[in-house]
This record gives sequence, structure tokens and C-alpha cells, in this order.
Amino acid sequence: MDNTINPKLRILEIAEQLFASKGFDGVTVRDIAEQAHVNVAMINYYFRNKDDLYRGIVESYLEGLSSELDKVLRQETDPRMRIKLFINCYIDFLFSKPKSPQLMLRAQFQNDTRIDRFVSDYFAKNLIRVENTIQEGIKEGYFIPVDPKLTVISLLGMILWFFAGAPIFSRLPGMEDYLECYKEKFAQHTWELFIKGISPGESL
Repeated sequence: MDNTINPKLRILEIAEQLFASKGFDGVTVRDIAEQAHVNVAMINYYFRNKDDLYRGIVESYLEGLSSELDKVLRQETDPRMRIKLFINCYIDFLFSKPKSPQLMLRAQFQNDTRIDRFVSDYFAKNLIRVENTIQEGIKEGYFIPVDPKLTVISLLGMILWFFAGAPIFSRLPGMEDYLECYKEKFAQHTWELFIKGISPGESL
């Protein structure tokens, strides 16, 4: 660990590693302080408690993902290609942080008082943009008349469960290299399966 890194960032980095390897309940604030080479008081100064620190990690994921999605969704006018960029960007981000879906899902199921902020600041603008893209594609005849909101939810489920389910899938016979094995195929597979499902019978 590079001790020249800003102490707050160092705490986040170590906490992320420990939460990913041991789970929320298996990590103490003292564990994080020792490995980050800070004292417990400094962690409490930045994050107040372990719950707040955990939410800080989730928020850092969402901020990074939102920023990347915001860039790519402005690049394309064709609604089909915009969906493809969304899929590729989302999957690239999650491959770079494969533990993030598990951590974010756990935060959602905790009594998290910041969930409204997560939705308003990070989820809403990009997911609404994807929803609008689907509506645009329907109007232009590229997509069949699906429910845009449910379609976005289905697309997210296709992407997130691949990562969130990794602890299960990687234990299946022949799947020890689950994430690495499918890295090159997953984005294209998701795109083809999704776009064929909402397109009016046209072949890719």
C-alpha cells in the first residue's frame, strides 16, 4: 500500500479489498485502520462508522460508472448503437471492479438511508436516458413496442447477475475461470440476445 495516497482514498481502497474478501460482517474498523496505516479516529473522521464507510465505497462505484456512462451515451444517435455502447461500457466497468455488484446489492438490502441519493444522483439520469433510447427506437421502428421501464430492468438484470452470481457459477464444474473465460464474449452475447429480443424480426 502506497502511504503517499490521500488517507481517505487509502482507507477506501483497503476497505474495498477487505469487504470483498471477508464480507461486511467479517471486517472490523480496526482491521481497516491497521492495513491502511491510519488510526481508527481518522476513519471515524471521514466516515463516522463502518456502515458509512461501506456506503462510501458503493458511492464511489456509482460515481465512476455514472461518469463513464454519461460519456458514452452522448456519442451515438442511433438508438441501437447507443444501447450497445451502454452494454459495453457497463460490462467493461464491472469487469474492472468485479466485486462491485455484490457490494452494491448488499448496500441496497441494508437499512441504507442514502438510497434516495444513490438513485437521484447516479441511477436516475443514466437509466432514464436508456429508457428514452428504447422509446426512441420504438418510435423509429427499430424496436417492438415493449415497456421501456421493464426493458431497462431486464437489461440490467442480464448484466448484473453475471457478476453477482460469480461466487456460485465459478464453483460449477469446469467454471473455475468463469469471469476471465467469458470476458471477451459476454458483452457481444448480451447485446445480441437483448437486441434480437426487442427488434421486429430483423437479423443482425
